[in-house]
Amino acid sequence: MALFDSVSGVQPQTETVWRQGDKYKVRASASSTRWTRTALTSSTFWTASASAWAPVRFALQIPIGAEANFKGVIDLVEMNAVVWHDETMGAEFSIEPIPAALQKKAEAFRLQLIEVIAETDDVLLEKFLEGETPTIAELKAGIRQATIDLRVFP
Repeated sequence: MALFDSVSGVQPQTETVWRQGDKYKVRASASSTRWTRTALTSSTFWTASASAWAPVRFALQIPIGAEANFKGVIDLVEMNAVVWHDETMGAEFSIEPIPAALQKKAEAFRLQLIEVIAETDDVLLEKFLEGETPTIAELKAGIRQATIDLRVFP
């Protein structure tokens, strides 16, 4: 697991560590941290994810808000929002519809996720090219297998 700081973005050692993972065939995924902290730079989820240089990358979740307004994440596989309740410091959450203001962005990121996974699986690729959307189970299986095969880095 590679962790990218949402405040300072990708750090210089990231490339070195990532190459070691490639050399020793370590399966990898990446995650951004510290979404509630006030950014000291212009780095955000969007700039941190764009600067993450893994060969084939895609988001599984995108944030709802940032810094003091961070409320939760949009699950791009299930296409719902996971919203944490402030009073429980994240111990309790609810599954809700995606906020209308983020619906188009979520759909765009989900399409990217589906395209990347479809390129690693002939059955999903055929389905995608025919205009069909893979099921959640097919998508999860595709993500799992492509990650195990070191073909993608969620």
